[in-house]
Amino acid sequence: MAERTKIVYIEDDQDMIDLVGVILSRDNFEIVGVREGQKALETIRQVKPALVLLDLMLPDMGGWEVYQAIKQELTMRDIRSSSLPRAAPPSTRCSVSMLPKYRCTSSNHLVPTNSGTM
Repeated sequence: MAERTKIVYIEDDQDMIDLVGVILSRDNFEIVGVREGQKALETIRQVKPALVLLDLMLPDMGGWEVYQAIKQELTMRDIRSSSLPRAAPPSTRCSVSMLPKYRCTSSNHLVPTNSGTM
């Protein structure tokens, strides 16, 4: 079996981490869930994921702060990062280049390409 592509998912809702993990694991992605921004930065340094998905509202530091820290640190700046909420800055909105079986809807949600949701 091929090595699974690692994704760090930063989300304070454990149910969402579990749901996204189940969905993406079907397509050979390994989800590493983290519920706090500071812990997420440590995890990203250790895991070296192909992609970081992040929530903007976190308990200890905002998702935008996490994103800026990722892009400022030399060892993490080339890691692709995406924030899915509509409030995200345009440069961090839904990006699916690492997830070819998924697409972004007009409301900036990630869905399977065969889904009729717009």
